Amino acid sequence: MISLAGAAVLALAGCSSDDSSAPPTEESLRATLDAQYGRLQKSEFAEDYDTLSQRCQDMFSRDDYADAASLAYAGRDFSGPQELAITLDGDSATVVATSFDGKGNKAPMTWRYVDGEWKFDNC
Repeated sequence: MISLAGAAVLALAGCSSDDSSAPPTEESLRATLDAQYGRLQKSEFAEDYDTLSQRCQDMFSRDDYADAASLAYAGRDFSGPQELAITLDGDSATVVATSFDGKGNKAPMTWRYVDGEWKFDNC
């Protein structure tokens, strides 16, 4: 079982374009983050696992990830929009997200652009 800190990787993870030749942009990262937040709003934690970097996936199973995220986000209100602060640096980015309910640790999270997709790499 992963810790709640491990589940915090769910704070942001997402999918991006299928074009691996496209350069990383803030716009593509925002699209990824918006897609992830949509999954968070619907409690689709197992589906969100695919947006983790391979390094993060190697640390825990899909089921453990989904179970820990379900516990970590129980009782939270994601009914409204999130706020994002993004610092892009080539093929990596630092993101601070504030959910609609204002809760969460608001710690900077690392994202990497790998093979045309933004992957959450903060595990």
